[in-house]
Amino acid sequence: KASLVKWKEMTYVKQVEWKLVVRANCHYRFFLKERYWDTWRRFLDQNKSISVKKQKADKFCSHLLLKRYLNKLKRAVAFRKDYNANKSVAQSLYDRNLSKKTMNLWYRAMADRSIFHERENIALHFWSLSLQRQCLVQWVNYKNQNV
Repeated sequence: KASLVKWKEMTYVKQVEWKLVVRANCHYRFFLKERYWDTWRRFLDQNKSISVKKQKADKFCSHLLLKRYLNKLKRAVAFRKDYNANKSVAQSLYDRNLSKKTMNLWYRAMADRSIFHERENIALHFWSLSLQRQCLVQWVNYKNQNV
């Protein structure tokens, strides 16, 4: 009976130890799994948030670059528009001044020509009067000689 009690105690102790070992093992694996699972989940969430932040930063950067490019393009178009408008105004002023100068030169030439023609007409008139006077003088001399 003593050996049976000893054997029962031994198997009982072994069984209790085995149960405690199994229970400790399960407990360790469960908490280990939970701890690493939480850490892994946090790592994934953190990577996801970093990825989202990177996407937002890339989107913001590309939007900013596009906005800067469009603003520069708008300024270049406005500058070109002003330049072309100023060039057009300058060209029209140049054409107007050129035509004005040309018309003034033509008008002066016509006025000078008119004055020249008037002087020439006056000179021709006086020349014709002088010819008539000479003819009259010669006729009078001829008549005086014949009479």
